[in-house]
Amino acid sequence: MKTAIIIPARYGSTRFPGKPLAMLAGKTVLERVADIAQNVVSQISDVTYHVATDDQRIADVCIQNHIPVILTTADFETGTDRVMAAVNTLPDTPDFIINLQGDAPFTPADFVTDLIQAYAANPAADIVTPVVQLSWAELDALRAHKIETPFSGTTAILG
Repeated sequence: MKTAIIIPARYGSTRFPGKPLAMLAGKTVLERVADIAQNVVSQISDVTYHVATDDQRIADVCIQNHIPVILTTADFETGTDRVMAAVNTLPDTPDFIINLQGDAPFTPADFVTDLIQAYAANPAADIVTPVVQLSWAELDALRAHKIETPFSGTTAILG
């Protein structure tokens, strides 16, 4: 099963311009996300990854660090649009596409490998999303944190 991990990376964020190139413990945020993708590529066969960006500064960092990069136009409303534009340039159409956010350097590589394995087990699925089951105490702690830091990630509560 051919899998493409595409990392959309945009310099022009309104809340944090240049976020993909922000330094985090000696590496850019984007390099850390690319490391996650490279980790997955090293574990599972027939997986590739690319950064999709409209910004030459981001492309230059990718090139300097031997990170595969696809330059896209700037006129996309969402990162998902940028991902699809990048996928459309690949020589082989992947069976499965993972949109690995370029500003998510703490995503465990295991989440990504688990996504690939979940899709391989059920290729009829239209979408696969990682979730983490929390205890009530963990959920309460997450809720308290979100009050203090409302833009701290995505939460889905399954009943």
